[in-house]
Amino acid sequence: MDDYKDLVKEMKLFFNVKSLEDVAERLGRERSAAIGWRQRKKISSSALVKFNALKNKQNNYNIKSTDTISIRYFPDIYASAGFGNTNENENFQIINVDKTFLTEVLGVPYKTQYDMIKIYGESMEPFIQNDSFIII
Repeated sequence: MDDYKDLVKEMKLFFNVKSLEDVAERLGRERSAAIGWRQRKKISSSALVKFNALKNKQNNYNIKSTDTISIRYFPDIYASAGFGNTNENENFQIINVDKTFLTEVLGVPYKTQYDMIKIYGESMEPFIQNDSFIII
């Protein structure tokens, strides 16, 4: 729970806002999304991805170090979880994520590179929901 509280503080500081609802708005979500985050003590994966992309964009540099992990995000690639899917565009963008954030906050084991795609379908619910992101 401390990780959640620390993350919320970091997000409020980054956006210079006072409430989690304001953070949700800055991330393009409804203010009501903050209610779910508070109840689960967890920020949604899509909101975390957007937050990290904004942080990396603001820093406006691309330093490669042992404390950074690169995630290749394929915005046009979807994994089928029930609906079937065809993927033709394999363009990707690099999202650099702090190693500590990935391992301690998201609970992803350490590797130097990951790929991230979106899920399309409902056959994996409730474990993986439609439009969720997965890291592979």
